Amino acid sequence: MPLTPVELRELRHEVRTIGERLHVLRDLVVDVYGADNRAAASFMQAVENVKHLQHVLAKPLEDPPVAPPPERTGIGILALSCLVDSIGDSDDSVVDERDSEEA
Repeated sequence: MPLTPVELRELRHEVRTIGERLHVLRDLVVDVYGADNRAAASFMQAVENVKHLQHVLAKPLEDPPVAPPPERTGIGILALSCLVDSIGDSDDSVVDERDSEEA
C-alpha cells in the first residue's frame, strides 16, 4: 500500500534528520579516529546510503501513480492450465487419427 502524501513528507523529514545526525557523527568519528579508520568508513557509507534514500524518496511525487497489476487468482491459473491440457489432448487425437489413416 503506497504512502499518503502526508506520510511521505513525514518520512522525508525523518530521513533528512537522520542524515544530519549521521553527518555530525561521521565528522566526530573522522576527527577522533582519522579518515582511514574502519568506523569512519562505516559512517561515510551510512551517510551515502541515507543520501541515496533521500533521492529515492524524492521520486514518488515526480512520477505519476501507476495502477497496481491485476491479481492472479488460483482459479484463473487452474482454468488456464486445464484449457492448455485440453488443447494438448485434442492435438494428440488428431495426430493419432492421421497415423491410423496412413497405415
